[in-house]
Amino acid sequence: MESQRKKNGDITNNYYNQVAERMRAIMRKKGISQADILKKCAENNCSISQATLSKILQGSRTISLINAVQICKVLNEDIADVLAMDETTIIDKNDVSKDIPSQLIYRADNPVFRAYLGIYHCYFYSTISSEDMILHGILELKSSMSGNRCIAEMNLEIGKLDSNGEPIKKYYEGEAVISTSMNAVYCTLVSKKMSEMCFFLFRYNQINFGELLCRLAVAITVSAGDNRLPTAHRMLLSREELGDILDNYLAGHLLLNDSEILIKAENLEKLKEDPMLPPWFKDNIDSFVSDKSVVNYVRAQELIVRASLAPKEEKNKFICLLRKYSSAPKYTKIAKKADGFVFQLIEDFQKECSQQKE
Repeated sequence: MESQRKKNGDITNNYYNQVAERMRAIMRKKGISQADILKKCAENNCSISQATLSKILQGSRTISLINAVQICKVLNEDIADVLAMDETTIIDKNDVSKDIPSQLIYRADNPVFRAYLGIYHCYFYSTISSEDMILHGILELKSSMSGNRCIAEMNLEIGKLDSNGEPIKKYYEGEAVISTSMNAVYCTLVSKKMSEMCFFLFRYNQINFGELLCRLAVAITVSAGDNRLPTAHRMLLSREELGDILDNYLAGHLLLNDSEILIKAENLEKLKEDPMLPPWFKDNIDSFVSDKSVVNYVRAQELIVRASLAPKEEKNKFICLLRKYSSAPKYTKIAKKADGFVFQLIEDFQKECSQQKE
């Protein structure tokens, strides 16, 4: 019992020393003195004595919540970061140093984030090869308490039920960063339970009024199922939950298509019978596909469709259906065979170069 109390006491002392060290490190980095903290706290009508502040910065176990809040407010840091139980090092996201270009925006209270904060519905194809389903998740981008970073949280339904018949969900947390020079939003998410990280990247552009409605993103993750392989796929972000429009038209945009769409001959017949096929194209579909030089496949060019005289709305729907029935893959994986093949080629090339030098 005595040894357990001693162990608990050591853990507690280490924690308060850790918090104190974080505070001192932030003060050193930002050039904030104890006098600055005392002055700012007094201006905020919450005075802290010099003796109390000194004890706190020395790892005192008597730090009160109100004092912790006030000190973090002066330091312009999120209290959750400063008082965290882990040993994560706090990076001052507000410090634009020569190592962090000013175009890389971490702070969620920066105007560039205004139209991007909020809740999104996420849709992407399962990365299990045997499954042909679109998974759904909820992603939220929100400001931290101090505004010094953009917190990202995602709950993902994996398409399976637990023993109680409830949907199984995976939880991820992390942050989002905007690069105004690259016109990109980078989102890093971590599932501590799964020891998993994933990355989202989508296009950024300045929105002066309103908020971002939707975006197509690239997701980098590890594939689900028995074979854990590095995988890249598309993901659709939408403010509104999507119903039939997802299955009818948008699913094809989650496939890895380009402007030249390749369709199997049997899928072309399914396309012709699709009730969602716009009338204008139903009567002219053969004018937009070609079977030249491709056995058992036909090609369709988006540019030719867009240049047609069909109504704009019907053009867009037709392109969606072409993509839906295309033979494009749902994702690309880096398999062990691919790694081994590339390794063998490079090894053989190096041997050949060595022999030529000799």
